[in-house]
Amino acid sequence: MKQNLFIAALAVGLGVSVAVGQGTLNFRGLNEVQFNSSGDTFQLNPVAGTSDTPQFAFTGADSALTGWISGAPWAVDLASLFSTTVGGLTYQQAPVTGGGMLNIFDGVTALTGNLTWLELHLQSNGQGGFADSLSVNLSGLIYTGANVDLQALAADGYGNLNLTFQVSGGAPDLAGLFAGNTTTSFSGALSPAPEPSTTALLLLPTVFIAIRLWRKRRLAI
Repeated sequence: MKQNLFIAALAVGLGVSVAVGQGTLNFRGLNEVQFNSSGDTFQLNPVAGTSDTPQFAFTGADSALTGWISGAPWAVDLASLFSTTVGGLTYQQAPVTGGGMLNIFDGVTALTGNLTWLELHLQSNGQGGFADSLSVNLSGLIYTGANVDLQALAADGYGNLNLTFQVSGGAPDLAGLFAGNTTTSFSGALSPAPEPSTTALLLLPTVFIAIRLWRKRRLAI
C-alpha cells in the first residue's frame, strides 16, 4: 500500500496565497528522494543537481524544462516533533532546518529562487496513510529567459511549490520515515503567487465586507 507525503511551499508572509499568471507547471522526479537514518535528514537525488544532472523534469507543454534544488541534505528536528490523534487520524509536525536554491533550466537560461524549509507535516489514517505539507518560503525568483511560463512564475518574485512523495509500505509516523534509509518517488507542481503585500491587499475587501455584515446584524438586533 502507498501513502502520499505532500510538501508545499508558501509565499513569504501570510499563509494565504493567490495564484496569478499562467497556471501550474507540473513536474516529476527523475530519481528518488531519500530520508536518511543518520542525522534525520532528507535530500533529492542526485544530491548535487545541475543542468547536466537534474533532479526533476516538467510534463505537458513544459517538457523541455528541467530543475533541481541545491542545499541538501535538510535536517528534521524530530526532538521537537508534535503529535496528536483525533478519532482515527494522527497529525504530526516537526521543524525543518536548511534552505537552498531552486533552479529551473530552459536549455539556455535558468530561473532561480530562494527556498527555506520550515515544518514537515504528516497525517496518517492508520490504513496506508496520507500526509499533507511541508511549509517552505519561496522568494527572490529571477528569470531573464524566453519561456512564458517561467516569466509568469518569476513576475512577482514569489511562488508556490508542492512536492508529493509516494511512500511504499504501511503508515509510518515521521520518526518511522527516518528509522532506516527510506527512498521514495516524488512529483510536484509550481505556480506563481503575488508578493505578501499584494496578498494582504487582496484580503482587504473581504475584511471590509465582513465588518459591514457584522454591523448590519448588530443594527437589526
